[in-house]
Amino acid sequence: MWNLNELIEILKPIDILKPAQVDFNNISIDSRTITKGDIFLAFKGEIKDGHDFVDNAFKNGCSLCICEKNINKPYIKVVDSKKALKELVSFNKVKSKAKVIAIVGSVGKTSTKELLKSYFNAAQIDIFYTQLNENNWIGVCKTLLRSNTKTKFGVVETGTNHKGEIAEIASFLKPDFVIFTEIGTSHLGNFGSVEAIFEEKVSIVNYLQNKNNIIYNKDNLLQKNFFNDNFTSYSKNSSNSNVYIVDYKKTEKSNIYKIKVFNQIIEIAAPFWLNVSNILAALAFLGFQKILDKEYFQKALNNINLPAYRMQLEKIKNTNFILDCYNASFESIKFAIDELNKKKGNKLAILGDVLELGDHSENIHKKIGEYVSNFDIDLITYGKDAKNIALSKHKTPFFENKEELSRTLKLIYNKYDWILIKGSRSLKMEEIFNNLKES
Repeated sequence: MWNLNELIEILKPIDILKPAQVDFNNISIDSRTITKGDIFLAFKGEIKDGHDFVDNAFKNGCSLCICEKNINKPYIKVVDSKKALKELVSFNKVKSKAKVIAIVGSVGKTSTKELLKSYFNAAQIDIFYTQLNENNWIGVCKTLLRSNTKTKFGVVETGTNHKGEIAEIASFLKPDFVIFTEIGTSHLGNFGSVEAIFEEKVSIVNYLQNKNNIIYNKDNLLQKNFFNDNFTSYSKNSSNSNVYIVDYKKTEKSNIYKIKVFNQIIEIAAPFWLNVSNILAALAFLGFQKILDKEYFQKALNNINLPAYRMQLEKIKNTNFILDCYNASFESIKFAIDELNKKKGNKLAILGDVLELGDHSENIHKKIGEYVSNFDIDLITYGKDAKNIALSKHKTPFFENKEELSRTLKLIYNKYDWILIKGSRSLKMEEIFNNLKES
């Protein structure tokens, strides 16, 4: 619920045409989602200008528009609508009194968020959280608009693909906690080095409400060297961390972990497709806040559902497929290959381009090929740069045409028990599986 006087106080408008009512429901930047009593905030984006959709918003029941232009409907005019949006969502976060957990990293943000979301759901704790892949500044704004006085926590993915984006988001997000996942080579072409990526990610700590509320990955060398033992750490290997693996065994259906979480040891069964580092990150936060319940956590693991094309299991006849087509990086491909290698029977990896690597593309793709060559896994590559993956494994088929690849796969797929399909999102590599299934 938003009040007109509250809005005026926050935004300090340069002009206003007051509406008849003074209380409003939600604020939306999408005219299609507007319902009766809502506020439409219009700003000019990279592709579309929200001001072109003001009439649509009022047709859908909009009661007030926040915009940069004069209109003949009730409105609050501001100099900068984007700045106004950031001010409103920051105010809404403070008003709700919810504690915001920012999740930052190159890979593992979504899995960690989904696991915490599943845990809070099991524990019947109200939260708001990032939906879909909305982790840029607009997406974070949309997430913060979902906070209210009933929500106890907000679980917010915080992403970046260019310098300064994390600081821009953090300036209005003002997180209460930060969880760092793996930091690696994603968007390397935009930053130039992994060190520059790390510097960008870690800039969020400057905006923390409490500088002690940091959870970091001790297996990541950059994080290990930057943070000290005053902060909460997790690790797959180091017993000198607050959270670490004590023992591990694999069953047909799941991975069984015995994990030390501060002063307690818990045993959990986790799905094979969930990276254990992300499990440890979630446990580190819950243990740090002293809200960890083993039964709730196991329930969270049992019920977690990742978005489509993230280690998604499918089957055609007797062949199992792992569709990990949402995105790709050197680090995430290593994890997927490791999991594929654990499977029984004949295995095939179909790997596509990893994008946004710039001048580092050839080297990174060669490193991927070298990594895969360590395992008894057949390989097919797809895309333009993926030919460099193929160089490291003798007689590896390389395709630039998806339909041609699909036709070849149709002839050979039934020779394999497990097939991994993975590549960057814009390649839409799930179409390879869909083409095969349809045929």
